[in-house]
Amino acid sequence: MLNPTVGGNDMGASKRMMSKNGASLRKGSSLIEFTFLLLPLLGLIFGSVEMDRMLLAYNSVGESARAGVRYAAVHGWYATGTGTCTSANTTDVINVVKTFAGMGILNPNLVNATVTCANRNVGSVVSIAVSYPYDPFTSFFPLSVTLTTVASGTFAF
Repeated sequence: MLNPTVGGNDMGASKRMMSKNGASLRKGSSLIEFTFLLLPLLGLIFGSVEMDRMLLAYNSVGESARAGVRYAAVHGWYATGTGTCTSANTTDVINVVKTFAGMGILNPNLVNATVTCANRNVGSVVSIAVSYPYDPFTSFFPLSVTLTTVASGTFAF
């Protein structure tokens, strides 16, 4: 029986591809394979971060609308102005929505809020629609999305 190390019969050397100067031809292939895997992996990571950021912004838009409804429901009849809902006496509610949105990641100057209600009597319905143009963190994913939510409640006082 031949010993591969003593007899010089190295089975691995015949399987390896060698260049003329004796260097292995597979030396740069791992770098190319790594590049092929890195680009989709980076796209997946950045896409996940961007989606998470958009969900956080959408959640902030919804929470700011709910905060505006909460403020309007509690301060309904006691707000300044007459008993009807006009643009003059809904500015406090819109300011609350913008302030609450500015506490998170949203730019309060880009928040658009509209308040609709029939009157400010106890038991009447108030509805607040909030929209925000989402601005992506990277330009790798060119998104042009307007996040919109509506919250409703009834006047309590």
